[in-house]
Order: sequence, then C-alpha cells, then structure tokens
Amino acid sequence: MTSGIYAHDPVSKRYGLPEAHAALLGADAAQNLCPVSRMVNHPGSHQAKLAGCLRAGGGIPYSACRPVFAQRMDDAWRGVYDQQLVGGFIGVVDGLADEASSRRNTK
Repeated sequence: MTSGIYAHDPVSKRYGLPEAHAALLGADAAQNLCPVSRMVNHPGSHQAKLAGCLRAGGGIPYSACRPVFAQRMDDAWRGVYDQQLVGGFIGVVDGLADEASSRRNTK
C-alpha cells in the first residue's frame, strides 16, 4: 500500500511517481521542493552554537550562515521568481508590468 504517493507494479517490481508528484521532486519550476529540502539540513551545521544560545541566550549572527544559507534561499526561490515574477508578483500590481515594459523600451 503506497497511499497514492508513489506507484508500485509487483509484476515488474518497478516504482514510479504520479506526474503531479514528480513535478515536486524535479523540473525547473516553482513547485520543485528539492531546493527547500537542501535548506532544512543547514541549521544542523550550527547545532552546537544553537544549543549554547538556548542555554545562555543570545543568537547566531546571519553572517555565520553565509554564504550557504543565502545560496540555499536563492536555489529555493529561483524557480518561483523565474516562473512567476512577471505574471505573479509584478502582475498583481495594476500597471506595474506596463510601467516596467515602457521603461525597458525607452533605454
């Protein structure tokens, strides 16, 4: 029983992902969750410092997380920006896409 998360064919002994699920694990698209999964393990590299902060207070400066965290954030958001920046983020502000387009055309 796989609950529909993946498919198993007992005859061929092959596993597969439904197309909608495969899009979450690959493809150069906004719904690809693989870059997010790489971000999850980064806090573990600061575990000793974090434990000290929980005991004594304080925090871990952002500079201690660079450049890895910044790269992981970029990886996680790159597909979203590439796929949805104009039609999504910019497109929801009336006239903003037209303004950006006219500025590009005057240069």
